[in-house]
Amino acid sequence: MPFIIVYGTPPEMSQEKLEKLMKAIHNETNAVTSMQYGLRELMVWFPWDRMMLGLGEEFSIDVVGLEQGSFRDPPGSTDAHTYRQERHSKKIAEKLCDLIATFFPAYVVIQCEVRPFRNHAGGYFVLRAPK
Repeated sequence: MPFIIVYGTPPEMSQEKLEKLMKAIHNETNAVTSMQYGLRELMVWFPWDRMMLGLGEEFSIDVVGLEQGSFRDPPGSTDAHTYRQERHSKKIAEKLCDLIATFFPAYVVIQCEVRPFRNHAGGYFVLRAPK
């Protein structure tokens, strides 16, 4: 299951604003990919940070496990898959940085890394609650 972690959100950010940001992240991700992730298919986390200095100004976004081949290609595109993946990974990184900048216009720095699960050694498993 793919996930996005946004580090650096200030602790005074309300639940309502966090949910608005989470939905905006889902919408932006779906606009770049062809997966159309639902709210429970793409996890978005905003962890607490014990170092208060820089919160609300310095952000790091970690995007992990978006499906291979899920990125939309422009019509007529003939790029090799590797270049396509790299180009779309850069696009989602840029879009998420821009999105965070709209929510936090007083930012100092925003960085984003997009990486597939294959970079994780040690395996992968998802346990879902029974319906």
